[in-house]
Amino acid sequence: MTNKTKIFYIFFLIFSIGIYFTSNVFAEEKSSNLDVQAIIKTLQEQIKNLQAQIVELKSELEIVKVELKFSKTLARGLKDDDDVRQLQKFLKTFPDIYPEGLVTGYFGPLTEAAVKRFQEKQGIDPVGYVGPKTLAKLKDNKLVLDYSGIETSYSKI
Repeated sequence: MTNKTKIFYIFFLIFSIGIYFTSNVFAEEKSSNLDVQAIIKTLQEQIKNLQAQIVELKSELEIVKVELKFSKTLARGLKDDDDVRQLQKFLKTFPDIYPEGLVTGYFGPLTEAAVKRFQEKQGIDPVGYVGPKTLAKLKDNKLVLDYSGIETSYSKI
């Protein structure tokens, strides 16, 4: 199920709950103001929960969009390089690794430091350039999921 489909189902659920509660309110003639207020409060809480889930799904979508396609060694000094931009986009999804989050295409000292932090966390010698070992870790899809904290099932929805 795609994220767009999930978002559609969430909004559909909100709408359905609203219709259900509204029809029950009108069906019961003896409903007091307090009952209606309780229903509204419950709906507002459900809407907040659903909005939080939507934000989470959007962040998942952003992380999944980062797909690394380069295969060359990346090292300090590269300028205006699309592969470096891809690397920087990936690294910026992890603020503890690349807090600056700059996507410039320039492999300078900030990118080098981020690569070293990434390598240390992955048990790779922190050499500061992207060679075969680092590239293999970067392309590991499970790594992206592990770092982002995304649950692999959508049981929350």
